[in-house]
Amino acid sequence: MLFHPKYVPMIVAGSKKVTRRVWKRNLVKAGGIYQCKTRMFDSRWFAKIRVTRVWMQKLGEITETEAIADGHSSLDEFKESWMKFYGKWNPEQEMTVIDFEVVEVSSEWQSSL
Repeated sequence: MLFHPKYVPMIVAGSKKVTRRVWKRNLVKAGGIYQCKTRMFDSRWFAKIRVTRVWMQKLGEITETEAIADGHSSLDEFKESWMKFYGKWNPEQEMTVIDFEVVEVSSEWQSSL
């Protein structure tokens, strides 16, 4: 699963526990373990996560608490990030919400701390 590099420390520390994606179909399953990377064709991963829940949510339904669990300092910051990445904020747009927990941090990442 790909993540922006700015989220790596938060994921490794366990403070980012959810990610939201606009996917046409579900690409992950609850209970699955996935490698986290910052580049698509890079074989290096920084962590492995276990997906604990996959669900759908409209953008307009996200709360301040959920935005913080997604690695943002506030709902406003989440909105700004979303618009930079996806180009617009449509409160009716559905997104896939993926709750996860870190099960392993790569030794390469640990040695860089």
